[in-house]
Amino acid sequence: MQSDKMIQAIRHRFNSSDLELVGVHVRQRDKYSNPVTLEAPVSFFNNAFAKMRSLLGGSKALFVVAGNNLTWCRDNLKGPDIVVLDDAKAEVHFAVLASCQHGVVSIGTFGWWSAWLSGGHVIYYVRFPIPESTEAVGFVAEDYYPTHWIPVDH
Repeated sequence: MQSDKMIQAIRHRFNSSDLELVGVHVRQRDKYSNPVTLEAPVSFFNNAFAKMRSLLGGSKALFVVAGNNLTWCRDNLKGPDIVVLDDAKAEVHFAVLASCQHGVVSIGTFGWWSAWLSGGHVIYYVRFPIPESTEAVGFVAEDYYPTHWIPVDH
């Protein structure tokens, strides 16, 4: 399976089998997005990564990043414990993220589902959705975000 090979390659590259993999989904606007939709800024990811590092304590976190704009991810999310996935089909990226032990969610259901399937700590962008957006119509945060998930701002 392609997703398993990607995870094995990441573990081999970082020479550790005891890494705590944190799946990160970055959703950027596309031509179909509502112009009012709010994207998570770089500061959210920096704060979420810092929070996750503190939650995992002595464990070694490795942030595995996927998204619909990998160029943005490579340009903005950098560090010794951050790896941006290579181009692949969306379903492969989804399988990789869902195979991680923890998750970081910006906006959108792709990241939400992969984080939910991870089963570990999940950090989400607290400013989604913004009140004026179409996503906010009928949105109930308590129904969308499980109570054990951790909200983080930017």
